[in-house]
Amino acid sequence: MAGKFKYVIIGNGAAGINALESIRRVDKEPRAAIISCESELAFSRTLLPYFVEGKIDEEKVFIRDAEYYSRMNAEPVLGEVAGIDFKAKSVSLDGGNEIGYDKLLIATGAAPTLPPIKGLDREKVFTLWTLDDARNVISASKGIKEVVIIGAGLIGVQSSHALTGRDLRFTLIDVADHILPRILDPEGAAMVQGLVESDKVKIITGANITEIAKGKKGHTHSIKIKSKGSVNADLIIVGTGARPNVSFIEGNGIAADAGILVNEKMETSVPDVYAAGDAAQGQDALSGEQVVSGIWTTAVEQGSVAGYNMAGRPMNYEGSLSVNVVDLFGVTVASVGETGDGQGYDVETFTDSSGTTSRRVFVKDGVIKGAVFIGRYSDAGIIQWLVRMKADVGAWKGTLAGQPLNMGKVMLGIKEVELGPRWPLPDKQ
Repeated sequence: MAGKFKYVIIGNGAAGINALESIRRVDKEPRAAIISCESELAFSRTLLPYFVEGKIDEEKVFIRDAEYYSRMNAEPVLGEVAGIDFKAKSVSLDGGNEIGYDKLLIATGAAPTLPPIKGLDREKVFTLWTLDDARNVISASKGIKEVVIIGAGLIGVQSSHALTGRDLRFTLIDVADHILPRILDPEGAAMVQGLVESDKVKIITGANITEIAKGKKGHTHSIKIKSKGSVNADLIIVGTGARPNVSFIEGNGIAADAGILVNEKMETSVPDVYAAGDAAQGQDALSGEQVVSGIWTTAVEQGSVAGYNMAGRPMNYEGSLSVNVVDLFGVTVASVGETGDGQGYDVETFTDSSGTTSRRVFVKDGVIKGAVFIGRYSDAGIIQWLVRMKADVGAWKGTLAGQPLNMGKVMLGIKEVELGPRWPLPDKQ
């Protein structure tokens, strides 16, 4: 056995880092190990598009410095996890080493999913998931003219932001009927599409890509679309989704669905084993269902709660709340809570006279469930709080979207206001 640690964390991302910091607020001395299959320091995947765009330097992508692990009394271990023996409390790495633990956190994140398209293995076809991906996109983007983003959901839209500062022509292609289907209903999607489409930006929805073939007339690729012709591309970024990176636990007795199932303490079905972040399937704050959130803030919160419980300080997680902010060619779209196709909700809509800013509030049985902001979203924080509090807004029906000050009246009407953070704020590291 390569070593025995009181705390072992698999994953060097948002959930793993925040778990380690929570542990050290409670238990500073015992040995800890943090396992990662990436040789990079901990970095923020959400910052990769800004790095590719040139708005930030590569060093700004990292969320912790090289001395961080020694300050946290943690040993970084490079390796791919081959399996876990829960009875022996041992993690096996692909090189044959084994690491023992008393408490284990699985925070392995997610991996990009790729659609079954012929030619996806051609040159200059990338995901934007790792630092190497970002570096490759930067290198391959020199001298190009046409960019195609396969996927117009959250991941695809975030990826498109990486090259928007250049004089390029973009085409977004998605199999769904409209863009951003997780957070926009058809009406909101139509508004956004109308705002962003131009001679430089084209969006094709309801599109079934059959092949990525060799390009013509100087282009690298020709993307064949069933019943819709073809699109030229010099570079392709694939952003069609992600799945929890938990294949190494399959068949070994831990309860899992799409991700590893956890309770409010981030405990799994196996004693002394926790999960957090994109690898975990925990409670949704609104529906109460077990979901994989896939959101950075959820990974931070779940990791923090897991760390406290691992170190012996009891803490419950209140459930994840979907919160997204994306920029699509200069148009900001923000969402809070339940939105989607809008079916089954009373939807209040306000659009300003310029037609460039809109607010859509989703209400069910008098309770505010979510909101979408197109353009300005300065009052999104108030709405996020009201959604989490499951505020009854029936008395203000018909005025919520067009008169945002009424949100403040709703807020003041809630008697039981919980002041302060839901758990201790992180110390500066």
